Amino acid sequence: MGYDMMGTAGAFGGGSMFFGGLMMIIWLAVVIAVIVMLVRWFSGEGFNLPAFRGGKTASATSALALLEDRYAKGEIESKEFDERTQKLRQSGNS
Repeated sequence: MGYDMMGTAGAFGGGSMFFGGLMMIIWLAVVIAVIVMLVRWFSGEGFNLPAFRGGKTASATSALALLEDRYAKGEIESKEFDERTQKLRQSGNS
């Protein structure tokens, strides 16, 4: 089995060029993902996982923010705000 014009040995040499390019793309994707995660971590957004939010679910967190907005606008009374906040906190921790 001799070498062809590209300096590779037979039919098996051409495949390494494909896998080399694929590995380069995968490596680049991993590096970009790590950079994005670090930027999010240092900017204060965290990874947006329940473990980093004290165990609360995303729906409970967004519902609480919506409830706080409605209370700030005066759309709901203090008693209703307190009741709903308590229910949301209980459902988020279970």
